[in-house]
Amino acid sequence: MNMEKFNRTPFKESLKPTNYDSRMVKIRELKSQKDILIREHELEEGEDLNELIKSHSEGKKLFEKMSSEYGIKMVSMNSIIGKNEEGKTAFFTIVDKIEGENLSKVENLPTKAEEELNALYCSLGQHYYDAWKQKSKYWADGNNSQFIYGHKYGEKDDHFFLVDIDARFFRQGENELFPIEWLVRNICEGLVKAENKFQPKISLKEARDKLLGIISEMQEDKPDDEWLLKARNLLET
Repeated sequence: MNMEKFNRTPFKESLKPTNYDSRMVKIRELKSQKDILIREHELEEGEDLNELIKSHSEGKKLFEKMSSEYGIKMVSMNSIIGKNEEGKTAFFTIVDKIEGENLSKVENLPTKAEEELNALYCSLGQHYYDAWKQKSKYWADGNNSQFIYGHKYGEKDDHFFLVDIDARFFRQGENELFPIEWLVRNICEGLVKAENKFQPKISLKEARDKLLGIISEMQEDKPDDEWLLKARNLLET
């Protein structure tokens, strides 16, 4: 992956703080460019820069696959390496700024969002099913909090965008903290919660049926898996 490197701060102006900081990453913005946000990851002691670049490069390709093969909208991402304003080496990722509300926090969704949301849960389910079937890498952060319902700066049409582009992808058995069955359960929980955000409440029937079919097939391999049992219970209650 070709990535520009600087021995100084790579921006012509100071980065401004925002209210979007996460536990691991600082989210910054530029006064002159209101259409982007900048994720600043300061290298910790002992952290290998080359491994971070490799992980990001692979993650970017996998996110692009989620977009091209499953139709999941997401922010663009371009990265550079340089010094932050404290003089420490940092990994900066420039992403689109999405103006809207986090899917996990928004209280009400408009009727026009139903079809796209139904398709989103179908796509996420298909992603996990394919990864399970093919034993390929899957996204380890699948839940409502990773999506914003809104629009890119300067645009008007609202959509669901994947905005948290931390590159965490695993194969089955690689990380016991993020089993694929748990992530399927997360998607089912997110679907049920999202249905309640419409007034009156709706049923995302196509996505429900698809996820139940996926769960049934996975249970043939693991009939007593607690996460699959919980996922089924969420959809059948």
